Amino acid sequence: MQRWPVYLAVFFWLAYVVYTVCRGLVESDLESDNVGLQQVAEGIDPVVDIVAIHGLDGHWNKTWTARNKAFWLRDFLPAKIRQARVFSYGYDSRTHGASQLSQLSLHELGRELVTELVAIRHETKTEPRRPIIFITHSLGGLILKSGLSYAHTCGEGNLKEHQEIKLSTYGIVFIGCPHQGGRGAGFATTFAQIISLVYNTNWNVLQHLRRNSEWLREHEDYFMGISKDFEISFFYEEYAMKIPGLPGIHIVPQHSAVIPGKANSNRIALPGDHRGMVKFRSPDSIGFKRIVRQLNSLLEKLEEWKASRELEANRYMRGDSPAFVPKDFEIPFSLYQKNWKFTGRVAEQLRIREILRTAEREKSLSSRVATKHRSERRVVSLCGPGGVGKSQLALMHAHEHVTRAYSAVIWINAHSRAVLDASVSTLAKEIADHYIKETPETYQRFARVLGFHDEPHLLLQSFQTRDVAWKLGILQQWLAIPENHHWLVIIDNSDRVPGNSTSFDSIDSILPEREILPSTGGSVIVTTRLTGRAGIHETIKVKEMDAESGLELLLKSANLGRETLAPQELAEAAKLVDDLGSLPIALDQAGAYIQKRGLDFAVYRDRLQRYFKNVAQAASESTSEQLYDRPAFYWTWDISYRDLQERYPAAAELLILCAFLHNINIREDMLRRGNIFDEMVLNDAVDTLASYSLITRSMGITGSGEKSFSMHALAHKWARIHLPLEDQKQCTKKAMQVVSSATTIHRKKDREDDWLFVQMIKPHLHDCREHLEEYLKDDILDIDASLNAHNLGVAFDDLSLFQLAELPYRKAIQGLENAGEQLKETLTDMRHSLGKNLSYQSRYAEAHECLKAVIETYEQLGRHSSVEYLGVLLSMGVVHRYQGNVEEALRNNIASHDGLAKHHPGHTDIFYVKLEIGYIYQLMGQPETALEWLKPAMVGFETAFGPLHPWTLNSMSFIGNSYRRLKNYDMALSWYQRALAGKEQKLGNEHMSTLATVGAIAETHILMGRPEEGLEGYRRAFEGRKKACSEDSMFTLSAVHGIGYALHEMGKHTEALEYYQRTLKGRRKLFGDAHQQTLETVRGMVEAYRSLGQEAEAEVLCREYKIDDGMDSK
Repeated sequence: MQRWPVYLAVFFWLAYVVYTVCRGLVESDLESDNVGLQQVAEGIDPVVDIVAIHGLDGHWNKTWTARNKAFWLRDFLPAKIRQARVFSYGYDSRTHGASQLSQLSLHELGRELVTELVAIRHETKTEPRRPIIFITHSLGGLILKSGLSYAHTCGEGNLKEHQEIKLSTYGIVFIGCPHQGGRGAGFATTFAQIISLVYNTNWNVLQHLRRNSEWLREHEDYFMGISKDFEISFFYEEYAMKIPGLPGIHIVPQHSAVIPGKANSNRIALPGDHRGMVKFRSPDSIGFKRIVRQLNSLLEKLEEWKASRELEANRYMRGDSPAFVPKDFEIPFSLYQKNWKFTGRVAEQLRIREILRTAEREKSLSSRVATKHRSERRVVSLCGPGGVGKSQLALMHAHEHVTRAYSAVIWINAHSRAVLDASVSTLAKEIADHYIKETPETYQRFARVLGFHDEPHLLLQSFQTRDVAWKLGILQQWLAIPENHHWLVIIDNSDRVPGNSTSFDSIDSILPEREILPSTGGSVIVTTRLTGRAGIHETIKVKEMDAESGLELLLKSANLGRETLAPQELAEAAKLVDDLGSLPIALDQAGAYIQKRGLDFAVYRDRLQRYFKNVAQAASESTSEQLYDRPAFYWTWDISYRDLQERYPAAAELLILCAFLHNINIREDMLRRGNIFDEMVLNDAVDTLASYSLITRSMGITGSGEKSFSMHALAHKWARIHLPLEDQKQCTKKAMQVVSSATTIHRKKDREDDWLFVQMIKPHLHDCREHLEEYLKDDILDIDASLNAHNLGVAFDDLSLFQLAELPYRKAIQGLENAGEQLKETLTDMRHSLGKNLSYQSRYAEAHECLKAVIETYEQLGRHSSVEYLGVLLSMGVVHRYQGNVEEALRNNIASHDGLAKHHPGHTDIFYVKLEIGYIYQLMGQPETALEWLKPAMVGFETAFGPLHPWTLNSMSFIGNSYRRLKNYDMALSWYQRALAGKEQKLGNEHMSTLATVGAIAETHILMGRPEEGLEGYRRAFEGRKKACSEDSMFTLSAVHGIGYALHEMGKHTEALEYYQRTLKGRRKLFGDAHQQTLETVRGMVEAYRSLGQEAEAEVLCREYKIDDGMDSK
């Protein structure tokens, strides 16, 4: 009972706050004359329409009116921009009210806006293409974006007029628009629950405005695709809104008031809080002047825009060349955020401009007319040690000149092969996404050029499973389009030395110029630590900053101005610059720390001296000379890290965790799925690390639409190696948990983007495996780590990286061997995974022993009828088949089939067994019987999983095999080609299953008398299999044999013998002398010798291998 007074007091306080906030936010209750377009100025001979759209709980007049009754849209703006007709748009945006509220969705409100504009322009006989500039506040920006996205999809008929609104939109001024949601939405939702007791409440709008809401994300993705067509400015609130009894908050903070990844857009602060930022007392108000300045800037370029838009509108009707205009290539690729602290480097920036001839490119691009004349491609290398700012210099050049000199900026990280593949996959996906969101006509034009053969929705499906080579082809084709020659490619971290298979030492080994980058057009910047790169291209050596620039960077990072510092403080700052050797990365970290903690420079210098001995000793004990060459960096990093440990432990934990993932493209969705951090904690930790300058956010998003960030290579490695061994082990386990959970969730959901997701996080998979081997190789894993290691192995198997999967499997098994009876079945399942993996690696004897033990364990457990046991029988049958023991293979599979039919009649595993039995009958020379098993298997797979499921496609290939053995080659080729088309779309060009079908088609071509086509197919199969397995695997050797077979049929018997001998050596090692595959190769050699007239050599082979002279290699 004693708590009632407290509850009552809280309730009345909340009621007072709600009353105060609502009274402040709601401009008026709804009246009939408050909705629709209201013309507030006619303009003098108007050439442009300006349309203002109010925000949440706003009003067409009162939102823009100050306390002195000044309505600036009517009272101030017409005098500054005389040739503009000005409208203010009103709609029911109330979140609560005494009267009934509108239940229209934001999408419907956007459509209503477009409809109103069409009607008013028709009534006033306005020319259809008169340019429109929108000024939006808060929610009004979201409604406009939704409306323009809707108009973009309209076409012929009555809706053609709706599309004209989008085509007429020239500029947009977003003021406090919550592109990523607002902090005020969560606040408003809380209090709306209380006020709903006495007012009607619109919950739909509030839910849409939540931070990172799904609705906002989906609409943001779509609007990004058309945003290049508009000139956009962003204004954000400078002051927090005051709330009774609470600290003030920015309703829409700066990061939400801008669109991530939108290049060449202004970002400007407006004095005032979220409500007051659009109310101006006089034409001399700073905020009003800033808005007018942006409007005048737009009007200066209006005629140029109109000419460009007219050209684009008429080019199809005229059928004129060129087919493209520059805007067609303005793709907002993901890019790191512009570094507002960038300082100095004036000479280097001028030199880059000179080498890349940036001024000439600006002049060419500004003409807005496409030309097929491609100038010489220019390349510059930025060379220097780690931490001096090479990447920041390249990034600044990109941000300064994108859209002025470059139509697009492409950032490629060349740290390793896995990272490069991920970069290419992301870039290709962004190209596809961009043109899918264009008009159907534009999509079709680019589809023809880039090789898209699918409708947009089918393209997205096939994109998830295509291999890197296919995606690289899209990038190649796009860069090579004749009219597309204003791009800039930045190849970052081209640092590694020859001999490392996962890294590169020159631009040619990253993106071979003759094959990928066109020889003309475009510009390239390479960043590298290798001094040996000098001479390959024009080179700029990037060194530490001079003392003055270093001081400026330190002050910027600390958010301090010279004028605010006493001479003594400035002197201490200069000494700190000297202490840190003017190293930019160290100065940035030191400044961020000083700003975060509110320290003065003298205190920081004292702290630096205290850490010096510890850090220097730890770094000197490192085995990496490369690390210790930048000691200033480690001093500042260590100070910041220790502060995080004390004040922000979650951020410190995240920083160290990321050191055990790959340092590039650390996806936030991957971290969320790792179940290490609560989502809110994760968001705060990422924000904190960014504020300490310890990570770099991506400006846009990854190809999947997810946010990501990166760590500097020095910070990434130092964060890992400075830890005690025990901490390194624990962090490796956490990193495995993150990657394992992310891949497992995708696998369970069976989402269409599974393959793309795994491809994009492949660098993290590689790093986790490396750390597992480095830090935990001699340890027994605990249960959770064992389960995660097993999932790591499964992910590598899914990627056909069989050799990399083995270690995680063995560590997982080792961890559970003494875990007790309750986990015995889990352990047995892991051994099954290892057995299959060994068979994938062509290590059949080991696979046989492993699977035999699994079968015995299940029999001991009495699980003879379980799906798992019957599945192992299938796996053992496959091993027997590979070993040449087809009778035993058939017995295993018949037992598996009968068990499934009896105990699990509806289980889909029975289709796999039917497929395997059919294949065995093929090997036994009974193709008719094989078809009796294969066709029901295919129908079963297609019914259960669909026509493009991998096993449906495998069934088609096996059916083709049977027709080939029946010598019905046309029918065989038809089945093969049907299977290949599906596999290339679903699995990609480099998947082992795809390559198996390529090999089958190659053999069929040879049997049909077309050995040249057969040779081409076998060479493709060889290259792909060598990459996925090894040169000595059974699969690769099969392709090598095929090349020999094709050459023999082409009459090139000597060359054929070389390939046969190479195959024989490998097959004898794998299978022994009596295996049918070994004998197949021997027969081929016998025929080749006889074709060369070397009968004696042929007879020796026949006697040695006891083969029948009447049989041949076919």
